[in-house]
Parts: sequence; C-alpha cells; structure tokens
Amino acid sequence: MIWVHAVSVGETRAAQPLIEALAAEFPAASFVLTHNDADGSRRGSGCGGDSGGSPGASVTFPTISIALCGVSCRRRRPDVGIILETELWPALLFAARAAQVPMLLVNARLSEQSLARAKRWEALIRAAAQAMTRVAAQSEADRARIAQLYTGPIEVLGNLKFDLRRLRNS
Repeated sequence: MIWVHAVSVGETRAAQPLIEALAAEFPAASFVLTHNDADGSRRGSGCGGDSGGSPGASVTFPTISIALCGVSCRRRRPDVGIILETELWPALLFAARAAQVPMLLVNARLSEQSLARAKRWEALIRAAAQAMTRVAAQSEADRARIAQLYTGPIEVLGNLKFDLRRLRNS
C-alpha cells in the first residue's frame, strides 16, 4: 500500500497526477490519501476508485498525535509514505519511523520565511526530517534551504503540478 499525505487542496492537486502515475506503474498497488483539512479531503475524494480517479485510493484524516499516527501506521501497514511539499508533521514522521515505514518528501519546497520559522524549532524539525528516507525538491534553491535541516539525499525533480503532466504528455 502506498500512503500519500497531501494536507490541503494545493497538495491534493499535486498528488492526483502522482497517484495516477504510480497506479499505472504499479497496477496492483492500493493507495491511501490522507489530509489535515476538510477542503483537501473533499478535493481528494475525486481521486478514489469509485469516483473515476486512481484505483484503490481513499481519503482519511490523520491526526498530529504520535499515538494515533502510530496506530494508523501499524493498522494500515503502508509499504511507503509520500508527503507532498512542506508538511513535516513531527508526530506523523516519528510514528512512521517507529512503524518502519519509509517516508519520501516530494514536490518539496521551503521558502526563506518557512526556513526561519523551522529554525525556531530546529532540534524538533531536524529530528523529524531525519525520519525521511529521501527528498525530491522543486528547485535548487529549495534543495539548499532543505539541506539546512535534512542531511539525507535530496534530488531536484521539479514541480509535480506542472512537470509530471508535461513528462506524461511527451
């Protein structure tokens, strides 16, 4: 099972072509699409198998409680988790690490302002970031800022909202 975490509407829009590409590449895979807000969940409901989207996708609401995230990880047993853009929820990442779920941050971006905020809580954010397996940044500038908090592999792959559609159409 592939777990995709897209917090709100913007991330959900980026998740949809990713889920479609992964479903085409791994037809036997099932998907869980999670959100932190109701608007993202409403948008994500269109990604489900019953509503014309990717096969097996469903929408649920995670919490930011380590205990509840841990229960969800152990119950669902995802093979991999994919977080979109900038949502480094420490509870979610710590629970995934405890459940031995490899986590990827894709379409990653980090503004100067967000980096400054993260540095206020640097020890916590660094610890959460180290729970990730890999990062795919949108740009070289994003890679440089992310590297100030995360010491693992960071690739620059562009913006999912635009580049994945362009690659699939070529």
